[in-house]
Amino acid sequence: MFNATVQRYVVDARLGNLKDTGKFGIRNTVSNSLRQFLSSNYPELINGIYLDPRGADAHVPAEARLDALMNLYVESDLYLVAGAPAHLALYRRRLNLDPNVSFNDYVTRISARTAEIAVQQANVSATVIQGPTGTATIAEVKAAFASAAANTTWLPASADLGPPAKIVYNLATWGGNVTAYMTCDLDIRGPEYLGTCQKMLVACVANPSDINPYNCTLLSDTSTVPGSLKNSSYREHCELPCDMQQECDVLCECWGTCGDESYCSCEACEQLHPDAASDNQFFTIKNAAAVAGAAQADIIASVSGGAMGRRLLQSSSDDNITAQLQAVLVKVGDLRSAQDSISGQMTSLQSQLDKANQLAEIRAASTRLADLIAGGRSEITAGQAVLSGKLDSLLQRQ
Repeated sequence: MFNATVQRYVVDARLGNLKDTGKFGIRNTVSNSLRQFLSSNYPELINGIYLDPRGADAHVPAEARLDALMNLYVESDLYLVAGAPAHLALYRRRLNLDPNVSFNDYVTRISARTAEIAVQQANVSATVIQGPTGTATIAEVKAAFASAAANTTWLPASADLGPPAKIVYNLATWGGNVTAYMTCDLDIRGPEYLGTCQKMLVACVANPSDINPYNCTLLSDTSTVPGSLKNSSYREHCELPCDMQQECDVLCECWGTCGDESYCSCEACEQLHPDAASDNQFFTIKNAAAVAGAAQADIIASVSGGAMGRRLLQSSSDDNITAQLQAVLVKVGDLRSAQDSISGQMTSLQSQLDKANQLAEIRAASTRLADLIAGGRSEITAGQAVLSGKLDSLLQRQ
């Protein structure tokens, strides 16, 4: 009875069902939690850690299966093959073979196992592995993750780790995935894209209408924002805030820390032009298109200079806009005059080409030269005949 009771606490509770409970249950739970975290945050690592490795030699960690690595880092190099003696002394079968084990015997064996675990941990900690920037011990790698607040359900990004586990981005190689370079070391390469979470002022629902691009609800009092782009109040309390929230969330990096009612804002986003109605270039293109015959767009209401707190580019008065448009129209007129002149010159050149082609056709159709050549050949033939006759007559007389 004593032996069975001690076994239940010392052996059965420790081993469990070798899958879901006991030490194996804890080990599998941690492994599954980290795999789920990697799948959600660093999916490019799943194949390299869980699927691609097929090796059974844990001393080659890059090629070893995860279960082989677990076995090495639990048993240590000292007892990887033969097994730890004190551990074996507490096996259920060993205890069953000696039913007369006393309480003092259990204390001795458990104390020996506790000391043995310390030796195994020291051996594993001193194990040297190949890291991304050189060799390191397991203890050094563990310390790097611990300093970055890693736990059994969350792992930090490589850029947040200290040596020897940190991988620094460079222009030649990058050990992350194909998009990791976009967010790596932003504090050095692109600080203007480092964002902070800002509270949303309005909840936005996209609308297919061009004149009402969003259906908006103010979060302060849950009231809806009426109007359209023709109304300044709609633009200031709906369109501009929604555009800003969406654009900044895409452009800025907050590492997924902003909640449902916050958005990520950064310097790069704040420097974007917020309002087409105050953009001179937009109106120049819009009105020039209208002059060319394009359909006139609906009027867009103006907004106050401080709307949304975003930086407005330098605005011009109506007189300045009119002067700019007039200058564009003058340039268009000059271009049209130049095109008319070029068209006249092209017409004159075409007329000369037509005359040259006509003369060439007439000359090609003329047979005068051929007739002269044929007549000359006929006269030569006749002269040769007369000369031959005279020569024959002269020869006969002799």
